[in-house]
Amino acid sequence: MQKNLFVEIGFGQQTFILRRIKNYSKLTWGKIAKILKVNKSMVFQYLRETSRIPFNRLISLCTKINFDLKHLEYLQLIELNKNNEKEILKPKLDEELAEFLGAMAGDGNIYGKNSGITITCNAIVDYNYVTEIIKNKFQNLFGLKPSISSFGNRIQCRVYSKNMAIFLNKKLEFPIGRRKNRTYIPSKIINNKKFKIAYLRGLFDTDGSPHRKRENSGVVEYISCSPAFLTQIKEALRSLDFTACLSGKSVYIYDQKQVDTFFKLIKPSNIKHALKYRIFKETGKVPFHKEIISAFVG
Repeated sequence: MQKNLFVEIGFGQQTFILRRIKNYSKLTWGKIAKILKVNKSMVFQYLRETSRIPFNRLISLCTKINFDLKHLEYLQLIELNKNNEKEILKPKLDEELAEFLGAMAGDGNIYGKNSGITITCNAIVDYNYVTEIIKNKFQNLFGLKPSISSFGNRIQCRVYSKNMAIFLNKKLEFPIGRRKNRTYIPSKIINNKKFKIAYLRGLFDTDGSPHRKRENSGVVEYISCSPAFLTQIKEALRSLDFTACLSGKSVYIYDQKQVDTFFKLIKPSNIKHALKYRIFKETGKVPFHKEIISAFVG
């Protein structure tokens, strides 16, 4: 059974234990690669955590250099199938999955090279959304525990799973790789009102925003670089009786009563949108983005 155990990646533990082993042994990465019976480039993949190291190889390495095996007891391990791939849950399309797909369409990506699935947002105003809402969806829908990492002003929720990448691409029509002009709303969602509302919620949470139109009025906006996708968003909103308009890279709802209806019907999950809307209703002014950042930091 041990031959199917691998060190879980995405948390930095694999990188940490390998660097600790190197510091202890004083060996070069090249010599460590020889002991592991892999090429040097594979060792660097282990270090970057783009590949998992088999646990039995790690034990063999530690044994040969007399590195205390007790240091391995704290590693999180997973059991993979013969293709080194963790099995996933394959949920049927429902409102939760539709919302997740909307979030993926906004700020998500599937990387073909390493089967990385990510959703990347603002590290300050989207922190709770990513670490709670998005993280839980990865776990509840697919049975995968994602890693959370921050870089610059961005925060990312990420898993590596070929099975999930194939499922999203083949079953749910989500593109792998570059998404510009390749993103669209699946027909199974377009033709179901509840799924459509959930999808628009996830999309708004990631690539939408309420913002100020004039001093005392606000608008709802969806943003995309894909014209055909924008047209779909506009038509989806119109099918829900919103007077949506397309301009440039955005779809807008201008009518103030419809802005209220939007928040009652779509019910965004991202707390930053709820905060913007609450301030707008209390003061009559939609706060600027820098004001929302100040509210989260302060």
